Amino acid sequence: IPFLCLRLPDVIGPYDVSDRFWGYLMWIISGYPLHVQRNTLENKLSFIFSGDVVKYLLQLVRSSKAELALLRNQILNIC
Repeated sequence: IPFLCLRLPDVIGPYDVSDRFWGYLMWIISGYPLHVQRNTLENKLSFIFSGDVVKYLLQLVRSSKAELALLRNQILNIC
């Protein structure tokens, strides 16, 4: 069975039902201290805007058969 797997970071934007980004933003704006464990200070956060994901998916749907053949059975990290 042919497949294409897209590995996405946290998707934020309209219709984000998790409200994670909104929570992060409100916490920062509130001025309350943000406590971070020392062993996680080097960890990076990665986000992608939901509208950009939609644009990419539409581009995939509109791709030619030859272009899609190059992506068959692939796993793509979308950053």
